[in-house]
Amino acid sequence: MVLAAASGWAQDAPPTQYHVTQDTFGCTDPEATRALTDPRETRGIDSAWFKGVFGKGQCVTITPRSPWRFLSRDGDVALMSYAGSIGAPGSYYLKVDQLVDPQGQHPGDAPSATPAPSPAANPNQTANPGTSDQSAALAPQPQISGQTSGPSTAGPQSPWARIGWLMLLVAVIGGAVLLAWRSSPTVAGGRRRSEGYPLHLPDHVMNEAKRLAAANGATLDQFLATLIAERIGEMKAAQSRPLPAREIPV
Repeated sequence: MVLAAASGWAQDAPPTQYHVTQDTFGCTDPEATRALTDPRETRGIDSAWFKGVFGKGQCVTITPRSPWRFLSRDGDVALMSYAGSIGAPGSYYLKVDQLVDPQGQHPGDAPSATPAPSPAANPNQTANPGTSDQSAALAPQPQISGQTSGPSTAGPQSPWARIGWLMLLVAVIGGAVLLAWRSSPTVAGGRRRSEGYPLHLPDHVMNEAKRLAAANGATLDQFLATLIAERIGEMKAAQSRPLPAREIPV
């Protein structure tokens, strides 16, 4: 009689329930779950990509308050059935390493041991899972329109947000370096930057300049630049010479 009652109590005990350790995503497509929860996925900052994967995979947002029952496992994801009483039921693929039972075990790792009946418990009284506090947890919610940065802003910062800030920082530093380079009078190798100036000369002067440049084995630009540089040097030298003393008539 006692063995029969204990066996009946074990059969009526509610199945093990699991909860996620942080806000995450659950999808009917396991590949969508893997893509949205992969911390190495850099395309999460692209809102078009995020919405496409979220909609095609029929995904929902999962919170740690939602209870789940284990159905099957596919590698690093597990097919879980919603065990709450609020909201519509449904089954979604969730990441195994984000799901734990009250003993801290992941779904599919090892079967949970059946708890022994308490000596003070009445074997004829069956547990009612509908009265559990966990059944009143929030149901999985579809993604709010326009939300693409991650499952929750109150939890840990999403890797996609950190990557976005890093890209912004690199862009700002790159712009500052480019601005400093453009404002510098020199370029790589120590050469000074040159600036163009439209030079209009009479035809006879231009023809003579071309002839002299060819005679000296230089291009017209090199020849004119040399002449201008020499003339500037002469003018600077003349300005630096002291003026001769003027004689004062007696």
